[in-house]
Amino acid sequence: VRPAAAVAYARCDLAAAERDAGNVAASRVLLEDSISRFREIGDELGAAQALGQLGNLLSAADQAEPARELHDESLALREAAGDARGIGLSLLAIAVAAARTGEPERAWASAERALTLFDRTDDGPGRASAVMQLGYLAADAGRLQEAWELQERALALWRDFIPDTGWCTTILLELAQLDATLGEPERGTGRLRQAAKI
Repeated sequence: VRPAAAVAYARCDLAAAERDAGNVAASRVLLEDSISRFREIGDELGAAQALGQLGNLLSAADQAEPARELHDESLALREAAGDARGIGLSLLAIAVAAARTGEPERAWASAERALTLFDRTDDGPGRASAVMQLGYLAADAGRLQEAWELQERALALWRDFIPDTGWCTTILLELAQLDATLGEPERGTGRLRQAAKI
Protein backbone atom coordinates (compact mmCIF):
# COMPACT_ATOMS: atom_id res chain seq x y z
CA VAL A 1 0.00 0.00 0.00
CA ARG A 2 1.41 3.36 -1.01
CA PRO A 3 1.73 6.00 1.73
CA ALA A 4 -1.14 8.13 0.39
CA ALA A 5 -3.42 5.10 0.30
CA ALA A 6 -2.26 4.04 3.78
CA VAL A 7 -3.42 7.38 5.17
CA ALA A 8 -6.82 6.95 3.52
CA TYR A 9 -7.19 3.40 4.86
CA ALA A 10 -6.16 4.59 8.33
CA ARG A 11 -8.90 7.21 8.19
CA CYS A 12 -11.39 4.43 7.38
CA ASP A 13 -10.23 2.59 10.50
CA LEU A 14 -10.52 5.75 12.58
CA ALA A 15 -14.03 6.24 11.18
CA ALA A 16 -14.97 2.73 12.34
CA ALA A 17 -13.63 3.50 15.82
CA GLU A 18 -15.62 6.75 15.95
CA ARG A 19 -18.76 4.92 14.78
CA ASP A 20 -18.35 2.26 17.45
CA ALA A 21 -17.92 5.01 20.05
CA GLY A 22 -21.22 6.56 18.93
CA ASN A 23 -19.63 9.54 17.17
CA VAL A 24 -21.56 9.30 13.92
CA ALA A 25 -20.79 12.83 12.68
CA ALA A 26 -17.04 12.40 13.22
CA SER A 27 -17.16 9.01 11.50
CA ARG A 28 -18.90 10.52 8.47
CA VAL A 29 -16.34 13.31 8.16
CA LEU A 30 -13.48 10.80 8.26
CA LEU A 31 -15.12 8.57 5.65
CA GLU A 32 -15.87 11.44 3.30
CA ASP A 33 -12.26 12.57 3.60
CA SER A 34 -11.08 9.03 2.98
CA ILE A 35 -13.22 8.73 -0.16
CA SER A 36 -11.79 12.01 -1.44
CA ARG A 37 -8.22 10.83 -0.80
CA PHE A 38 -8.78 7.49 -2.52
CA ARG A 39 -10.28 9.22 -5.55
CA GLU A 40 -7.38 11.67 -5.76
CA ILE A 41 -4.88 8.81 -6.09
CA GLY A 42 -7.12 6.61 -8.27
CA ASP A 43 -7.50 3.80 -5.73
CA GLU A 44 -10.86 2.38 -6.77
CA LEU A 45 -10.90 -0.49 -4.27
CA GLY A 46 -10.03 1.84 -1.41
CA ALA A 47 -12.84 4.16 -2.48
CA ALA A 48 -15.18 1.16 -2.63
CA GLN A 49 -14.33 0.24 0.95
CA ALA A 50 -14.91 3.76 2.25
CA LEU A 51 -18.14 4.11 0.23
CA GLY A 52 -19.40 0.85 1.72
CA GLN A 53 -18.57 1.96 5.26
CA LEU A 54 -20.34 5.25 4.70
CA GLY A 55 -23.32 3.37 3.29
CA ASN A 56 -23.44 1.22 6.44
CA LEU A 57 -23.26 4.34 8.60
CA LEU A 58 -26.15 6.01 6.77
CA SER A 59 -28.19 2.81 6.69
CA ALA A 60 -27.92 2.54 10.48
CA ALA A 61 -29.06 6.16 10.69
CA ASP A 62 -32.18 5.33 8.62
CA GLN A 63 -30.96 7.30 5.59
CA ALA A 64 -32.01 4.59 3.18
CA GLU A 65 -31.74 6.26 -0.22
CA PRO A 66 -28.24 7.74 0.14
CA ALA A 67 -27.10 4.44 1.71
CA ARG A 68 -28.46 2.51 -1.27
CA GLU A 69 -26.61 4.77 -3.71
CA LEU A 70 -23.33 4.37 -1.82
CA HIS A 71 -23.65 0.58 -1.66
CA ASP A 72 -24.49 0.37 -5.36
CA GLU A 73 -21.46 2.54 -6.22
CA SER A 74 -19.21 0.45 -3.98
CA LEU A 75 -20.49 -2.76 -5.59
CA ALA A 76 -19.94 -1.41 -9.10
CA LEU A 77 -16.32 -0.48 -8.33
CA ARG A 78 -15.63 -3.90 -6.83
CA GLU A 79 -17.27 -5.71 -9.75
CA ALA A 80 -15.22 -3.66 -12.23
CA ALA A 81 -12.04 -4.66 -10.37
CA GLY A 82 -13.07 -8.31 -10.03
CA ASP A 83 -12.67 -8.13 -6.24
CA ALA A 84 -14.55 -11.26 -5.19
CA ARG A 85 -14.40 -10.67 -1.45
CA GLY A 86 -15.32 -7.02 -1.84
CA ILE A 87 -18.29 -7.92 -4.03
CA GLY A 88 -19.52 -10.32 -1.36
CA LEU A 89 -19.13 -7.70 1.36
CA SER A 90 -21.05 -5.16 -0.72
CA LEU A 91 -23.83 -7.67 -1.31
CA LEU A 92 -24.07 -8.36 2.43
CA ALA A 93 -24.25 -4.62 3.15
CA ILE A 94 -27.00 -4.29 0.55
CA ALA A 95 -28.87 -7.17 2.21
CA VAL A 96 -28.72 -5.47 5.61
CA ALA A 97 -29.82 -2.12 4.15
CA ALA A 98 -32.68 -3.74 2.21
CA ALA A 99 -33.89 -5.51 5.35
CA ARG A 100 -33.94 -2.17 7.17
CA THR A 101 -36.05 -0.58 4.44
CA GLY A 102 -38.60 -3.40 4.21
CA GLU A 103 -37.34 -5.06 1.03
CA PRO A 104 -37.11 -8.70 2.15
CA GLU A 105 -36.87 -10.17 -1.37
CA ARG A 106 -33.94 -7.93 -2.31
CA ALA A 107 -32.31 -8.60 1.06
CA TRP A 108 -32.60 -12.38 0.66
CA ALA A 109 -31.40 -12.36 -2.97
CA SER A 110 -28.36 -10.23 -2.08
CA ALA A 111 -27.41 -12.40 0.89
CA GLU A 112 -27.83 -15.59 -1.17
CA ARG A 113 -25.69 -14.15 -3.96
CA ALA A 114 -23.04 -13.23 -1.41
CA LEU A 115 -23.10 -16.76 0.02
CA THR A 116 -22.70 -18.29 -3.44
CA LEU A 117 -19.69 -16.08 -4.05
CA PHE A 118 -18.11 -16.86 -0.68
CA ASP A 119 -18.70 -20.59 -1.24
CA ARG A 120 -17.03 -20.39 -4.66
CA THR A 121 -13.98 -18.58 -3.24
CA ASP A 122 -13.88 -20.69 -0.04
CA ASP A 123 -14.09 -17.55 2.13
CA GLY A 124 -14.79 -18.82 5.66
CA PRO A 125 -15.64 -15.54 7.41
CA GLY A 126 -17.69 -14.36 4.43
CA ARG A 127 -19.63 -17.63 4.33
CA ALA A 128 -20.35 -17.46 8.07
CA SER A 129 -21.50 -13.84 7.80
CA ALA A 130 -23.79 -14.57 4.86
CA VAL A 131 -25.40 -17.57 6.58
CA MET A 132 -25.89 -15.48 9.74
CA GLN A 133 -27.58 -12.73 7.70
CA LEU A 134 -29.87 -15.27 6.02
CA GLY A 135 -30.78 -16.49 9.50
CA TYR A 136 -31.81 -12.98 10.55
CA LEU A 137 -33.86 -12.59 7.37
CA ALA A 138 -35.62 -15.93 7.90
CA ALA A 139 -36.47 -14.88 11.48
CA ASP A 140 -37.80 -11.52 10.23
CA ALA A 141 -40.04 -13.44 7.82
CA GLY A 142 -41.37 -15.61 10.66
CA ARG A 143 -39.64 -18.78 9.42
CA LEU A 144 -38.25 -19.57 12.85
CA GLN A 145 -37.17 -23.19 12.33
CA GLU A 146 -35.28 -22.20 9.19
CA ALA A 147 -33.76 -19.26 11.06
CA TRP A 148 -32.65 -21.59 13.87
CA GLU A 149 -31.02 -24.00 11.39
CA LEU A 150 -29.21 -21.18 9.60
CA GLN A 151 -27.91 -19.68 12.85
CA GLU A 152 -26.75 -23.11 14.04
CA ARG A 153 -24.83 -23.43 10.77
CA ALA A 154 -23.41 -19.90 11.12
CA LEU A 155 -22.24 -20.68 14.66
CA ALA A 156 -20.48 -23.84 13.51
CA LEU A 157 -18.84 -21.96 10.64
CA TRP A 158 -17.53 -19.20 12.90
CA ARG A 159 -16.29 -21.71 15.48
CA ASP A 160 -14.52 -23.64 12.75
CA PHE A 161 -12.76 -20.46 11.64
CA ILE A 162 -12.27 -18.47 14.87
CA PRO A 163 -13.54 -20.23 18.02
CA ASP A 164 -15.34 -17.96 20.44
CA THR A 165 -15.20 -14.79 18.35
CA GLY A 166 -17.57 -11.95 19.17
CA TRP A 167 -19.80 -13.12 16.33
CA CYS A 168 -20.33 -16.38 18.23
CA THR A 169 -21.77 -14.37 21.12
CA THR A 170 -24.11 -12.52 18.77
CA ILE A 171 -25.34 -15.77 17.24
CA LEU A 172 -25.73 -17.46 20.63
CA LEU A 173 -27.98 -14.60 21.78
CA GLU A 174 -30.07 -14.94 18.63
CA LEU A 175 -30.27 -18.71 19.09
CA ALA A 176 -31.32 -18.28 22.73
CA GLN A 177 -34.27 -16.18 21.60
CA LEU A 178 -35.17 -18.68 18.91
CA ASP A 179 -34.88 -21.57 21.37
CA ALA A 180 -37.28 -19.86 23.77
CA THR A 181 -39.76 -19.08 20.99
CA LEU A 182 -39.56 -22.64 19.66
CA GLY A 183 -40.33 -24.08 23.11
CA GLU A 184 -36.79 -24.97 24.24
CA PRO A 185 -36.09 -22.45 27.03
CA GLU A 186 -33.55 -24.67 28.80
CA ARG A 187 -31.50 -24.93 25.64
CA GLY A 188 -31.74 -21.15 25.35
CA THR A 189 -30.43 -20.75 28.90
CA GLY A 190 -27.45 -22.90 27.96
CA ARG A 191 -26.75 -20.60 25.03
CA LEU A 192 -26.81 -17.56 27.31
CA ARG A 193 -24.30 -19.25 29.61
CA GLN A 194 -22.02 -19.94 26.65
CA ALA A 195 -22.31 -16.34 25.51
CA ALA A 196 -21.52 -15.04 29.00
CA LYS A 197 -18.46 -17.29 29.17
CA ILE A 198 -17.15 -15.91 25.86
